[in-house]
Amino acid sequence: MLARGWIAGDRHDYDRQSCVELIKLKSFLESTQPEVASELQLHSDTPTRRAFLARLEKKVASRGVVDVLRHGIKHQKYSIDLFYGSPTPGNATAASRYAENRFSVTQQLHFCLDKSKLSLDMAIFVNGLSR
Repeated sequence: MLARGWIAGDRHDYDRQSCVELIKLKSFLESTQPEVASELQLHSDTPTRRAFLARLEKKVASRGVVDVLRHGIKHQKYSIDLFYGSPTPGNATAASRYAENRFSVTQQLHFCLDKSKLSLDMAIFVNGLSR
């Protein structure tokens, strides 16, 4: 754990194909939307998981990561929340949801699918998403 609730990311958790830190995304969805997480089969490489990650990647590419975090995405019959915003004072439910967010920093992140070994010195993720 890093300062103020930030989590140290592991570059091996980064899925280069879908551009997400899969462990953090899976953890967030399992704790906040367990039924959705179970249906998406995030625990193993299945066609269901690949379809969800492709949809997520497409939405981030077209709408931007900030919009996707703010408004979530629809996938099949689900409306999937991908971030919970700052709570208003005294709103215990919102505070509890906000506490479920995963803010992480990953060092030396290799992002290319080819053999070029291109990498970022550091990447910041919110619930496994970054751009």
